[in-house]
Amino acid sequence: MRLLSTLGLAIILAGATAIAQSATTTIPATGGDITITAIQHASVQVEHAGKVIQIDPAQGDFSKAKQGDLVLITDIHGDHLNPDLVAKVRKAGVPVVMPAAVKSDAAGAKIPAPIEVLAKNTKSSVMLQLDVGTCLKAGSDPAAWIRANPGRIRSLHLKDWSSDPAKGYKVLFGEGDADWKKIFAAAESVGGVEYYLLEQEGSRFGEVETARRCLQSFRAAHA
Repeated sequence: MRLLSTLGLAIILAGATAIAQSATTTIPATGGDITITAIQHASVQVEHAGKVIQIDPAQGDFSKAKQGDLVLITDIHGDHLNPDLVAKVRKAGVPVVMPAAVKSDAAGAKIPAPIEVLAKNTKSSVMLQLDVGTCLKAGSDPAAWIRANPGRIRSLHLKDWSSDPAKGYKVLFGEGDADWKKIFAAAESVGGVEYYLLEQEGSRFGEVETARRCLQSFRAAHA
């Protein structure tokens, strides 16, 4: 619990560290000081109460870096992630949290997506929201993921995605790789869904026409 509480503060303070005058900043806090060490660019080490969080191990001198109880990757680009440095600063078996779009097994173990970490380390009473398009892009099966977390998927972002690099998220609802009937069946029989949220990123049509077409396709798929 202490580590998870520290994580939220670390995210907030990481940006402030980038403009600090010295490499290390110490902030008084309950349970002991928080020590923030700016390494280079986005790479930051946060220490509190005997726990260490490594943020974006990618650039700089890590010869004095401590092994983290948690590794946090905040962006998909190479200046936020170096698999060799992840392996260096990661304690055995601890989670590495990163955007679902990032795929890498070079750090020596499967790196879970953030929602996987949340699902595994929270009570079943904690509700989860699934973004279907992001799930597809990460190489996961949305319907299988819903069934693996029964009763926890109260809302879904109905965003489609295509494996065609020229299309990606630009496809409208029903035009991508999602098996919507299978997803709806899982969500309503097992997931405990209460809300569906139609979402669109990019379109070849105007806003109103995009909304009309997506809603029409939703009604057809959900019939």
